[in-house]
Amino acid sequence: MLSWIPNYSEFQELFFNEFSLKILVSLSQQENMKICAAELAAVLEIHISTAKKYLDLLHKYNFVDKELVSTKPGKPTYYTLKTRDLKVILDFDKLSRSLQTEYAISDIFIREKKGIYPKIKFVFGDEKIVSAILIRKQTNTHRLITQRLKLTTIESEFLKYLPFASMPPESFLEICKKAQVILPFSIKSLYNFVQKLKTLGIIEEIVQ
Repeated sequence: MLSWIPNYSEFQELFFNEFSLKILVSLSQQENMKICAAELAAVLEIHISTAKKYLDLLHKYNFVDKELVSTKPGKPTYYTLKTRDLKVILDFDKLSRSLQTEYAISDIFIREKKGIYPKIKFVFGDEKIVSAILIRKQTNTHRLITQRLKLTTIESEFLKYLPFASMPPESFLEICKKAQVILPFSIKSLYNFVQKLKTLGIIEEIVQ
């Protein structure tokens, strides 16, 4: 049995198309699990160049062997499937690490906005960190309602290091470091949180 533990880009390259799996299945049904691009193209009714492209891709990932047969007319290249039992292992930690590199964040400088009280009230939990934010809003009928925004653990930790309105603004990414938030997915989540607080008038962005 052949085992494969891809990262995100590898899995995407090999299987985010309509041909790779069809070719693997077709190869498994051939005599000796062997075929050339022209024969495969005829079986799947696709262009020879397409067949060759994806056969070479399967060879790149070591799923098939590749051999030039000089004794046949045209000296075709034959591809042989290594096994009928292919075990694809999705290691989500590995997939996550490779995927997160695509989520780069542009840094911004932020601080708490002036004059947010008493419209905004921070609710503190047992460990004296903000666990929720209460936002007083006026409806179209001029009624005052209170919206409760419950925070996640990393959001609470992030707010511990957010500069007050009277302090100089600080880099978003530096605040993340102080809060010990280093994973790109978590940083992206916090960036979205900051954008939400900007919309609610709790945080302001200062252009440097």
